[in-house]
Amino acid sequence: MPATTAPKPGKRNVLVTSALPYVNNIPHLGNLVGSVLSADVFARYCRLRDYETLYVSGTDEYGTASETKALELKKTPKEVCDEYHVLHAEIYQWFNIDFDKFGRTTNEHQTKLAQDLFTKLEKNNYLFEDVVEQLYCCSCSRFLADRFVEGTCPNCQYEDARGDQCDKCGKLINAIELKNPACKLCKSSPIVKESKHFFFDLSKVEQKLKDWYQQTISRSAPPPRPLQSSSSTTDGTTTTSGTNSNLETTSGESHTDNTTAAACTEQKRHILSPNDTHWTHTARSITESWFKEGLKPRCITRDLKWGTKIPYPGYEDKVFYVWFDAPIGYLSITASLTSEWEKWWKNEQDVELYQFLAKDNVLFHSIMFPATLFATGEPWVKVKALSVTDYLNYEGIKFSKSRGLGVFGNDARDTGIPADVWRFYLMYIRPEGQDSSFCWDDFKEKVNGELLNNLGNFINRAVSFVDKNFAGQLSHYEPNEEDLKYLDEVGQNLIAYEDRLERVMLREGLKPILAISKAGNQLIQANKPWVLIKGDEADKKRAETVMHLALNTVALIGLLISPYMPEIGKQIRKQLALECDQLVEMSSPMPLLLPVGHKIGTPALLFKRLEVDQIKELKKRFGA
Repeated sequence: MPATTAPKPGKRNVLVTSALPYVNNIPHLGNLVGSVLSADVFARYCRLRDYETLYVSGTDEYGTASETKALELKKTPKEVCDEYHVLHAEIYQWFNIDFDKFGRTTNEHQTKLAQDLFTKLEKNNYLFEDVVEQLYCCSCSRFLADRFVEGTCPNCQYEDARGDQCDKCGKLINAIELKNPACKLCKSSPIVKESKHFFFDLSKVEQKLKDWYQQTISRSAPPPRPLQSSSSTTDGTTTTSGTNSNLETTSGESHTDNTTAAACTEQKRHILSPNDTHWTHTARSITESWFKEGLKPRCITRDLKWGTKIPYPGYEDKVFYVWFDAPIGYLSITASLTSEWEKWWKNEQDVELYQFLAKDNVLFHSIMFPATLFATGEPWVKVKALSVTDYLNYEGIKFSKSRGLGVFGNDARDTGIPADVWRFYLMYIRPEGQDSSFCWDDFKEKVNGELLNNLGNFINRAVSFVDKNFAGQLSHYEPNEEDLKYLDEVGQNLIAYEDRLERVMLREGLKPILAISKAGNQLIQANKPWVLIKGDEADKKRAETVMHLALNTVALIGLLISPYMPEIGKQIRKQLALECDQLVEMSSPMPLLLPVGHKIGTPALLFKRLEVDQIKELKKRFGA
């Protein structure tokens, strides 16, 4: 679906970003679920609701990571960036990531915007110069910035800490603080040498940041209502404390239940307001720990060649520090898409900013980037939802390309397992609130159980039954009281789906979909339409009513699953000949998207079983 180029007054305008992936490597499953895939699911949900939605991301191409990779491959940084940008784009395309713009921080707008922001910060007295001690490799005749040096972390004693941040404890490091530092290029021990740099005095903007943060958190959404639980009656039907409202039958009768309608009103009070904010617990705790320590000046320049040049005399051989420069990529990539980019980024009244990232990037999105925007004195849009994932491990350990541990983006493509199946499982185990782990046995269990036996079984039996016994067209619908309860049960799960997705609880958002599918299976099982069609005229009409409910449940699933599994959503809608691809209103009772007399398409199997031998071979291939 093409994006609009500007927000629209009177509508919800949602700006979505995913953390810019480093261009120097191939993303693994943890990288995907941590930002790009999560942002895509949410952006697709917003489009499903007909919000004006813009989703931008791109490769982070400047800095030591690119220079290091270029030296390793004996290429120029630009050659490396060109090559890996294509690799990233191909992987995300295979995973059905629907960016409005997937760009690069080496775009033509980046230099102008970064230099412009720097100039405004300098003019507003947020910057100062200072001489700092840096590690210098005499053998390579260069300062060793960030990733050109490794050593032992002074905080947790991790032996492979980088010169900017420790991967184990997550603390930021000054390279000269490392114990036993070594040049990554030649392995020799560097010396300490002085160099002049610009510093961003975060203490000057600290109070503004704290006030903004407190105001933002004060609008946090209350805890979500527990998901609706259903119970089976003695006849096998499923009931719930759901709600009813007016529903027309084919005879024109109207069914109303005022008590449960009031319950529906109460339930809707828990549906979130666009003014509510959504910062995950991890995002809040990391941000607050930095405030507790007090914000200190941070160096924003580096002695490198590959990066955005600094518009200041005497700094011709230096570039911006990548974490000052990189978040500006969100702005420049948007500017690469549309000349009206400022209507998205300088429109605090009309635009909601949702940002997706892993927990090692929180500091730069909750403090560094907002501080930069505040220091300009301009009305930039600030983040409303900071959706931070914890880490996804692989069979309980870290992903490692060098050790052959884990599934990387190109590996997933080569397994022959469809992208939507990967998307489903990654969202099913999305690390929301704590680390999680990709496990092959669980992957097989969830695919065969939830997708094949639950979702796929219900959809196929419903569509196939109508195709075979009614030539794909139902002509009668007259619901009884049990049917109305069913509509309410599904409607309650629809409300729960909306609630979870609005809260950016993407893993939890899958549960109502699977519950709806189970309810549909129970509906068919309890009513036995294969018996009813052999009975008298009343029984046959009853079979049509049951299958009309079942097909409409399939139609609803086809829409709700589409943010998670876009191709499966398309296939479901194709089998139903359902042209609608949006669901603006989500309420109880369940909406009937297919009218009586609608002619459906051709049934087809959606999923393929994962076999034990297949999983055993994949475990062996990927080091499990």
